[in-house]
Amino acid sequence: MNYYFHNIGDYRRDTTHLSLLEHGLYRQLLDTYYLDEQPICANHTKLIRSYNVRTEDEQQALINVLNDFFLLTENGYIHTRCDSEILKFHQKSDKARSSVAVRWANKTKGTDTNVIRKQYKRNTKALLETYEGNTNQEPITNIKPPIPPSSKFDEFWNLWPQSKRKVGKVACLKKWKSSGLDAIAPKILSSVQALKTSEQWVTGFEPAPMTYINQQRWEDGVGATTPMRRAIVGVSPVKLREFVENTNPSERSGIDFDDD
Repeated sequence: MNYYFHNIGDYRRDTTHLSLLEHGLYRQLLDTYYLDEQPICANHTKLIRSYNVRTEDEQQALINVLNDFFLLTENGYIHTRCDSEILKFHQKSDKARSSVAVRWANKTKGTDTNVIRKQYKRNTKALLETYEGNTNQEPITNIKPPIPPSSKFDEFWNLWPQSKRKVGKVACLKKWKSSGLDAIAPKILSSVQALKTSEQWVTGFEPAPMTYINQQRWEDGVGATTPMRRAIVGVSPVKLREFVENTNPSERSGIDFDDD
């Protein structure tokens, strides 16, 4: 046995009187008993050599453990708890082996077992070939193909005034394509061209391109010219935008612009 059940409660109850040295020797003897599945050698000279017992204290500890937990027989030192656990282990193994044999017998009843073995080998080979074939394939990725370009969208993007809100070009292109806006591009471009001279856009309050597309602002029209727009109508949009972007609202109050 390479593994055995160790009940901590039982062990502590039975070994409270042991010293640390005796604990160590006892666990070594238990390991040997379970591993070899046979009594411990009764020859003390061999035991002393096998377990590296050297000092008088170690020799006395070995004798104490053997006397407390093992029974000396003609075959060596036996341990009743160990024998019981070994027996349970083999009974469980035999039961499992018998169960497999019964299942195999039922499965192969009336069938040539050689045929089943050949079929098993074929299935195994097919699985291995499938696995190896999959490992040789190029890895599957989630990379999506690029969105096809649109010359109409490029006109729209280039026409849009430069500002901090002019962002998200790829997302805008995707929305443009999914909405089929190439079909009404002339209407959209005309709308943007007109809105660029409106008071709201000239003063730096134009929406983001995505907002314009999502809300279909080309359907709103340019709107009426306000008194403020009439007051500055002689100023070029480029010059007015440059002024607005570099001044505070309070600094623009009451300022007139020349036509040059």
